[in-house]
Amino acid sequence: MHPPKSSKSAAGLAIFRILFGALCLFAMLRGLSLGWINTFYNEPTFFFSYWGFSWLKPLGPDAMCFLYIAAAMLAAMISLGLFFKIATLSFFLIFSYIELCDVTNYLNHYYLVSLLAFLLFLSPAHAMWSLDAWRKKNIRSTHVPLVFYTILRLQLVIVYVFAAMAKCSSDWLLHARPMNIWLQARTEMPLLGAFFSESWVAFVFSWSGFLFDATIVLWLINKKTRKLAYLAVLGFHGLTALLFPIGAFPWLMIISTTLFFAPDWPLKFFANKRVFRFFKINNQDTSVERSKTRPSLKKPLFMCLVVVYFFFQIAIPLRHHFYSGNVLWTELGMRWSWRVMASEKNADTQYKVTFENSAHSISVSPNAYLTLRQAREMAGQPDLILQLGQHIGHELKKKYRQNVSVYAHSFASLNGRPATQLIDPSVNLMTLNNSLGSAPWVLRLPKETASQAFALGGVLK
Repeated sequence: MHPPKSSKSAAGLAIFRILFGALCLFAMLRGLSLGWINTFYNEPTFFFSYWGFSWLKPLGPDAMCFLYIAAAMLAAMISLGLFFKIATLSFFLIFSYIELCDVTNYLNHYYLVSLLAFLLFLSPAHAMWSLDAWRKKNIRSTHVPLVFYTILRLQLVIVYVFAAMAKCSSDWLLHARPMNIWLQARTEMPLLGAFFSESWVAFVFSWSGFLFDATIVLWLINKKTRKLAYLAVLGFHGLTALLFPIGAFPWLMIISTTLFFAPDWPLKFFANKRVFRFFKINNQDTSVERSKTRPSLKKPLFMCLVVVYFFFQIAIPLRHHFYSGNVLWTELGMRWSWRVMASEKNADTQYKVTFENSAHSISVSPNAYLTLRQAREMAGQPDLILQLGQHIGHELKKKYRQNVSVYAHSFASLNGRPATQLIDPSVNLMTLNNSLGSAPWVLRLPKETASQAFALGGVLK
């Protein structure tokens, strides 16, 4: 008796679970070893909140350390497939909470980790090669519904497609910006560094990045080109990890793209490997009947959840079209949109506070409230400038018992352009609402002349 066509081998999903859990374990232990608890949650005295999550605040350093340790243990349980459903849901909640504590900690791959953990929770990724399957025979299965592979693959397609769309700009394709800035900062690198000062190298890297993101899914889907495409994945993300300090994102994509292989690829790959004989990983494995599959998911509630989930996954990255201005400059709709390494923005922000009952005014530096890391992240993000400005205003109002007006003097440079004002200095930040709507108080990026664009693009040395 053969499993239905809607079911596929559970091996590929199991391997992804093992690798994902192992990577998350490494990431949490790395964070502990590098002192992130102190850097992210002990040193700061002010924390930036996400819209709708202003109620969520970090716990004390000891509690945050406990959460990191708990997340590491849960990641190990995910990899081993031990109490998988509880471990995955708990990891999703704890990891998401950790990352929601402060906006300045945001990274695209943290968001992706939360999403993949949630999708794994929905799946039977523990049906094969897990301690749960060893403990309970009713969990054990050689096959799982194809829909779970489809869901995870669609999530990765969304990441690659929107990453490509973010690179489809004149800065990236016509002027190799900001790639030229990044490469020229790595000229000391052995072997490759000697080439990074050449303008044509930045164009090669920029176009390669765009074409990779735009087409890699097509090559991975095609069985004839899949192996070569995965070699390209290894090369592209490996080089990215070598050149740029973007954390675990390259490794996360390397393990995630294994999902595009045929679900039974581990069975074939490890068929004659001695180290895996203990698991009986071969095509003649009879430890579990092949006809035994997980129940087919036809519940309307589940399918509705999937549809709603992917609706938001597509809608959220597109929301910047409802706002005017360059999204890389205004950053309205920037987060959650897979704009991976799409811009280089340097900024400096200072505040001017005037008091209602006198002509007296004072200048306030963000450094009085933030760590250097927070100040660097905040300086070019208008919504964070507003948050801190209003916090300063409320604090001084309480201290001096009179109303105050707070103005931001912020200058920013996008992709090597000359620095220009980011925030309207005549707008009192205390009169604004920190909402999802448009922000007319954020000034638009000035249009550059053709000669400026030519020179900044790196065509001229």
